[in-house]
Amino acid sequence: MGYILPIPNHQYQQYRERVVKAHEGSYSFIDPVQKAAFQKELDERANPNHNANPNVAKRKSYNLFEAQLAKISGKGMQLNKLA
Repeated sequence: MGYILPIPNHQYQQYRERVVKAHEGSYSFIDPVQKAAFQKELDERANPNHNANPNVAKRKSYNLFEAQLAKISGKGMQLNKLA
């Protein structure tokens, strides 16, 4: 006669859950591929000067902000503007 190992009930329940979940079929579904937006690329190639650099307005407003901040704090001002 063999020796029966002392297995606690909670350990057996965890094992049973793992075995049952393994047989259930844990498939993960993949979303279908989305169509690429090619119209934007065509518009940029057709009219290259229209949106050549969209960040220009942001840079100008940031430069104005930097200048005001430099005047207020006294830091960040360029000493040699010709260099």
